Amino acid sequence: MKRLVIIISMFLALNINAKQQLSEGEYSALVSEFIELENEMFDLEQIIFADFTLTESLKVEDIKVIEIEEEVEINFDTKKYLPERFNAYKGMYDIDWSTVEIVEIEEDIDLNDTNSLPEINTKTNSKAVIVSRN
Repeated sequence: MKRLVIIISMFLALNINAKQQLSEGEYSALVSEFIELENEMFDLEQIIFADFTLTESLKVEDIKVIEIEEEVEINFDTKKYLPERFNAYKGMYDIDWSTVEIVEIEEDIDLNDTNSLPEINTKTNSKAVIVSRN
């Protein structure tokens, strides 16, 4: 997919430049630049899509996770879009979690019950098999 996008964008770039009146020297320079870019693209594809094999075993302890903290800038006043007297913390501590009871509902599923499965009818012809549901 990436290759297709790059090829189409190169084709469009060449067509845009080709519509200008180019001298033969400018045109040959453009073609050589295109070939150079194609070679670079081929080299990059070989690097990116190469089969990577690990010669030594990888340990989980060797993996370093780096978390990037990004600061978000909102360039507008959010208070304009909130209701009047809006309080984001209202009701935050109203729930007493010791009184909440978690109930798991278990359903018995009978896989041998043929009434829950659709009936499938098949008709054979010398040229085709017709399958239909009732």
